[in-house]
This record gives sequence, structure tokens and C-alpha cells, in this order.
Amino acid sequence: MSLWQYLMESYDQNAAAMETSYPLSATSISNRTEWIAVIIINGDGEFQCYDEIKKAKWDKKTRELIDPYVVINIPTTEESAGRTSGPRPYPVFDQYEYLKGTGDKFELYIKQLEEFANSDFATPQVKAIHAYIKKRSVATDLEDLSPKPKTNIVFEVQIPGSPQSKVWQNPEFFKAWHQYYLSEKMKEQVDQGDKLSLDYIDGTMQPSALSHPKKISNFSANAKLISGNDTENFTFRGRFEDSEQTVTIGYESSQKAHQFLRYLVSERGNYCGEQVILSFTMGSIQNALPSPLGDT
Repeated sequence: MSLWQYLMESYDQNAAAMETSYPLSATSISNRTEWIAVIIINGDGEFQCYDEIKKAKWDKKTRELIDPYVVINIPTTEESAGRTSGPRPYPVFDQYEYLKGTGDKFELYIKQLEEFANSDFATPQVKAIHAYIKKRSVATDLEDLSPKPKTNIVFEVQIPGSPQSKVWQNPEFFKAWHQYYLSEKMKEQVDQGDKLSLDYIDGTMQPSALSHPKKISNFSANAKLISGNDTENFTFRGRFEDSEQTVTIGYESSQKAHQFLRYLVSERGNYCGEQVILSFTMGSIQNALPSPLGDT
């Protein structure tokens, strides 16, 4: 567990920088394969206009970007972070088929958003987005853009005096979601009569992580470094009745360790095909070790 402990502690030691680019309880989307729709509303949830982040394009000859490559953080739950084909909505930003105003996916999405918006953790931006979404007007407002079911949608909320209208760039928004989701996990475990679990990374009692993050690198896709949800094959069967009898990792510790590893891979890593080579030292990222392939 020493590696995971070092990763978690490194996140804590660089929390201010990490919370902006690698927030907890979050994953990412990009314009690598498709454009992204941006809905712009005011603080009362009234539609103003729309914008779009075009699909990234490269010049085939020079390999230089024509339209820039954009990565956007979005809040997530454990279930939505690991979704494949099942209806598991992301909390605020999601695909058009979840936001269009009809169907089972929309009903699941708005129920989750409403619970967050009505909580003590909700920011004015979240309340405005909920006020807009419940009007069920996304399909009409984006009609000219002709979004596809899988087109990602994000929001700008224009509130007088607010320094950041692009919700996906607001650290307070992500901190609010993480605190809300963590409190919900803790309440859920208590309501079910479960005790908090021993976190094998830092030794504290925490709500346990039932599913761990994926997409650690650009090439890893759905691959995970920690997984114990295979109840049909041989992940733990034959020795234990369930995965938590083998090892338990706290949700927050898992989030911190995986997000710091994402930072290392993205900003400190050197790609060799699909392999990533990196090095790091405990302490401030401002005094990071030189690149392992750099000329020192």
C-alpha cells in the first residue's frame, strides 16, 4: 500500500493546485472525437444562448492543431464513472440523451440533480442549472445544433459578481459536489446499518469505495488498477465471500490517489507507445523531479 499512500499524501500536500485541475469525485470528457455543446443561462435558470466547443482537428501535414484539444472535468458518482451501456447519469453535465427532457435517462438525471440542488451543499450555479433543466427545454434550445444522443453538454451560468461563468472551471463547484456525495455515501452506509470501513491506505475509518476510477491514461480506457467487483470469476472467490473481506479502501483515499496518478501521467509522464514512464517525489509539485527522459 505504500505507493497508494504516497499518491494520496501527495494529493493532500498539493491540494490547492489539484482541486483546480484534478478535483475529487470527477472524471473528464474531451472534444477529441466529438464537439461539445455549451448551454449558457443566467442565475435564474433562464436560457440565454448556446455555444459549441468544436471537435479537435489536426493539420495532416504539420500535425499542428487547427481547433484546440479541450479536456473538461465533470462531476461523477461511482456508478456513472464506471458506466458502459446502463442508464447511470452524471450529476450535472452529461450527454444529450440524458438532458433532452424525455425518457428514463432524463428522469434519473433530473432526480439526482434535484437532490443535489436542494441540499445544503448546492452552489448558486447548481440551483440555476436545476431551475433550467426542469423546464425540459434543452431539445428546443439546441434544435439548431442538431445534437446527437451522445453529444456532451456543459453549462455556463452568468451570475453578476461571479468570477467564473464556466461551471467546469469553478473549483468551488467541484468541492461542493464532492462534499455532498461523500456525505450521501456516509448517510447511506449508516442507514443500512453498516459501519464505516477501515481504509487500508491511511488507517482511518471511511465510507468504502465500491468502485474505483478508470481512464488513468489516454490509452487505458476502461481499465482499472483496483477492481473487486467480479463475482463470477476468480478475483476473490474461493477464498472470501465478498471483496471487502480481502481489502477495503476508503472512497476519499481512492479518489485522491487516482487523481494524483492522473496528474503524474498527464503532466509528468513520458509516453513510449502505450506505456508511460514517470517519476515523482513526495512534497510540492513546484519542486518536482526532472523528467526521467529529460536532459539534466
